[in-house]
Amino acid sequence: PDRLEVWASDIALGMVRAGARAIYEARELEGLPPDRLRRGFLRGRGARAGTCRVAPELRRHVTFQQFDLRRAEWPLPGDFDAI
Repeated sequence: PDRLEVWASDIALGMVRAGARAIYEARELEGLPPDRLRRGFLRGRGARAGTCRVAPELRRHVTFQQFDLRRAEWPLPGDFDAI
């Protein structure tokens, strides 16, 4: 597709906030191919050494919102695939 949109949700606000920060401990990303790490993450420096943040060009495609998927209606636009 020409345009990719990801809507990420959780019932727990803390999880939504953690996802929106898009910061991971480097050890959590072990096993990813080196080229994917290079293209998709920025390595922390100084006080942030040992962490990686999802690159801005990927983050801009993700919208985070807290809601309960068990509700009858979801506050999302149009048709979509749920994973």
